[in-house]
Amino acid sequence: MEDWRGQLVDGYRIRGRLGEGSIGITYRAFHPVQHLDAVLKVLSPHLNAQQEVLAEFRQLVTRSAALSHPGLVRIIGHGVWREQNYMVSEYIAGPSLRQVLDKLGEPLSWTDIFQIGDQVSDALVYAHSQSTLHLGLRPENVLLGRPKSAPNTPPDGRYQAILTDIGLRRLLEISFEAASSTNPPHVLAYLSP
Repeated sequence: MEDWRGQLVDGYRIRGRLGEGSIGITYRAFHPVQHLDAVLKVLSPHLNAQQEVLAEFRQLVTRSAALSHPGLVRIIGHGVWREQNYMVSEYIAGPSLRQVLDKLGEPLSWTDIFQIGDQVSDALVYAHSQSTLHLGLRPENVLLGRPKSAPNTPPDGRYQAILTDIGLRRLLEISFEAASSTNPPHVLAYLSP
């Protein structure tokens, strides 16, 4: 997959690479006209090559863009650049829960556990009420920060737990279904995320 660092993609200047996973590569970007820090997630080539996956991706981005909750990363849109599909979301300045846990080397305090748990469950309840499932909840997908779109951050000034990658796990399931003739689709409902 082509490295997008330094490129200008639909008005977004790609500043650097944030990470890579089974869904694709994530970049930090900036839109100079809108003065907007953003994240571009580029679908991996194997997902980008499957029409069923792309159809689900477009529907997912459209559904997710309609969600508005301080505990969910805001989806700005999606596009295609050099035949690669990508989505744009707001940039959250803050570490993932995984980074915090790894840095601490010990369990979080009970206060932090309850605060994060309460915020994550509140975001999930909202997403579920909008017929959207996360499907891939794990510490790497919980960011601890203060998004500009969520002025109602906790009064103690600490952080807001924000879920990212909502529903993207479904793209892997569709890809797996299309590639597998030995596992019927109903088996996927019982696999661990």
